[in-house]
Amino acid sequence: MEKLAKSIAVRTNDVLQCCYRATSPGKPLTASKTTEQNVARESGLCAVFEIIVHGPDSVNMVDIPTGAESLRHAFSFPDHIRSAVQRHVANAIAGLKTRQFRQEPNYTAALAGRLVGTAYDDSDGKIVFNAAVIDDRGPNAAEHQTGADWSFTAEISDGTMTIRKGILVQSKLGAVKDLSDRERKRLNKQIEDMKRYTYAPKVMEVVDNDSGRCPRIVSGNRILEDDGWQSYSLGGYITGRVMTTLDGDTRTEFVDSILDSKLTNLNLLAETYRRYIKSVNGRARRSRS
Repeated sequence: MEKLAKSIAVRTNDVLQCCYRATSPGKPLTASKTTEQNVARESGLCAVFEIIVHGPDSVNMVDIPTGAESLRHAFSFPDHIRSAVQRHVANAIAGLKTRQFRQEPNYTAALAGRLVGTAYDDSDGKIVFNAAVIDDRGPNAAEHQTGADWSFTAEISDGTMTIRKGILVQSKLGAVKDLSDRERKRLNKQIEDMKRYTYAPKVMEVVDNDSGRCPRIVSGNRILEDDGWQSYSLGGYITGRVMTTLDGDTRTEFVDSILDSKLTNLNLLAETYRRYIKSVNGRARRSRS
């Protein structure tokens, strides 16, 4: 635990330095400047820091400073690799019969388990998925604290570079637009809870159609803002957003933490960030007084 906390603190400081250099090249970093220009949104984390580390998701690209935009990763895979991943996801979905996994928690757990595995592995690339179903039993269960009921990670390699991505997800049976007012308020609260741990939480809506069940991914940020969200098929989302590394949290500690169904280290990660930013804010206030 102590080693993890120290690692988080070092990484936080490095990224905050990077944020300020991206927006103010050539200028020294001070506590007051960090607070005034970079610290924003909930938990006190800076917007640029969130974009660099977690990917833009719903953030408009014209609002991202040029320096920060250049730090984004981008992979472009050939059709045969994308097709292999699409097949992997399609096979995972096709193996789940509604009558066997009728309720949402059971369906989500089964789907998460079937996604785990290597979708493609050759000299020109490698795509490996892992997942965890978050504990939901008991008053202090991880789902109640974090708002997520499952998570998945992707190890993405184009043969020369490897990136690991992690995503927190809350699942709903049926389309988000069809939720009752009470259910929608509950979902918004779950999204807000997830945003305490990662910038771009996702919602999976499990929709029934003539061909069976279709899991679709929606931006939690868009839902929370009620900003005309778009849903993607799970396979389309993974090949279009995750494999290209546009979506997903790249923090090593985060990716490792969300594969524990108790999310023990994730809470430590979030608390360490909050304490660090609080100390930065305190130093900034003292420097202005």
